[in-house]
Amino acid sequence: MRPRWTTLLPPEHGSWAFLALPAAVGLMRRPSFSGGLLALAVLCAFLVRTPLQRLRGPRRHPDAMAWVSLLHPLGSSAALLALFEGSTHPLIAACIGAGLLVAWLVPAVWAVRRSLAWELGAAALLSLQAPAILRLGGATIREASLIWVFLALFTLPPIFYLRQRLDPKAGAARVRSSLATHAGAAALAFGAVWMGWAPLAFLLWAGLLAARAAWGASRGWRAGRGRRLGTAEALVSCIHMALLAGWGRL
Repeated sequence: MRPRWTTLLPPEHGSWAFLALPAAVGLMRRPSFSGGLLALAVLCAFLVRTPLQRLRGPRRHPDAMAWVSLLHPLGSSAALLALFEGSTHPLIAACIGAGLLVAWLVPAVWAVRRSLAWELGAAALLSLQAPAILRLGGATIREASLIWVFLALFTLPPIFYLRQRLDPKAGAARVRSSLATHAGAAALAFGAVWMGWAPLAFLLWAGLLAARAAWGASRGWRAGRGRRLGTAEALVSCIHMALLAGWGRL
């Protein structure tokens, strides 16, 4: 009997955007075999966390070990192949090797419970897929760096917005941090457009995200709207992907 998918899929549905967006942007702009291997390795590392959590404790599930037995060797093999294919990029190869070393020597790192620090750290690590895949696909350092910067400018502010909207105890400080983050992203986008580093569409999109945050700050919290916000955020991530993947060669 096949192991159940519910034992594999993480309960934090929003975390899929942290995983998929950088990989999709990198592979759409600069598709390569080594980049695909790297994305597969990261996917396996991302998915194995939930089965590891369900190997023991009150949420223990008998199907968990089947997923761990599949994902661990698959992810390790993909990472080793990506390490070999990307050997001409020493920094990327060193990072892949360090990630493998941590995964083999400290497997509990994937079994930790989600927290704010874990979420921010995971989002930062997963975003590194984009510049790494771009470099493996032959992109210049300038292209990889600019895509990474704008990926951060587009994805970081919405995280603050969602926390502001979903938390019933969100205070004035959280609202201010959300507005300040959006304003900073819009200001940086304006500077990039002014310097000719980015198209006007990037500034318009950053401005729309800031306007959404200001609108959200004026509305009170209401229970039962998480799914609607999640759907809206998925559409926002699709626009991020279209803008970054469709940006001309740099």
